Amino acid sequence: MRLHPRDLRSQTLVLLDREGGDVARVADEAWIPFAEALARGFDREDAAQRGETDPWSPEFPVDPDWQTARRHCALQGLKEAFERLMENGRTE
Repeated sequence: MRLHPRDLRSQTLVLLDREGGDVARVADEAWIPFAEALARGFDREDAAQRGETDPWSPEFPVDPDWQTARRHCALQGLKEAFERLMENGRTE
C-alpha cells in the first residue's frame, strides 16, 4: 500500500482526535511505510556519498535485525518531527 504524506497527516489527525491529541499514541503501523522509505533513502544517499553499494539492495543478504533497527530509528525521527509540527500548530 502506498500512501501520500497528506494521507498520513489525515490519518494521524483522525487518530489524534480519537486519542485525545497525543501523538505518541498513534499506532506505529501507520508510520512504518514512511519510516522505511526514510531509512532507505538516507542509507542509499549515505552509501552513494561514500562510494558504497546500497545496503538495502536485494543483492545483499537480508539482516532482519539491522532493517528493524533502521526502521525504528527512522520511525522515532518521524514521530519527533510530527510532534514538533503539531506543537507549533503547523500541519500544512
